[in-house]
Amino acid sequence: MQIRTRKNTLTLIRIKYDPTIKRGRSICLGSLPISAESIPPDVDAKLTEKERAKLNAVLAGHRATREIELQEIAARMLPLTIHRAALWYERQQRSPELARLAQTSRDRFSELLAAMVRAGVGRTRNRRKKSSVAE
Repeated sequence: MQIRTRKNTLTLIRIKYDPTIKRGRSICLGSLPISAESIPPDVDAKLTEKERAKLNAVLAGHRATREIELQEIAARMLPLTIHRAALWYERQQRSPELARLAQTSRDRFSELLAAMVRAGVGRTRNRRKKSSVAE
């Protein structure tokens, strides 16, 4: 089976030998969006186990690539998002819901700081030297 990618669509094609024309004939099994989470039932019914495994691998690869792209976009948008969130918090009135949101935000921010340290780009602290107290 061939999987052809055109723009945002995967087309599934099986080549079957046709003795009347003495060459392979392309049979279109169906198509699906490249962002599909699963194989549509009508297409799935036409696939063999080997073809299904190949298609699932292609879809999983695309999902993984897309997730990496989304993570990069989020990292690049983060400074502006933090700035906007700070402006938003300054306009809010104190409430239990706001406190819960703030706690969740602090927890996620701590995760972010820890990831930055693991990546080697975390904050470095300039600790004060202990001064010797002479009496």
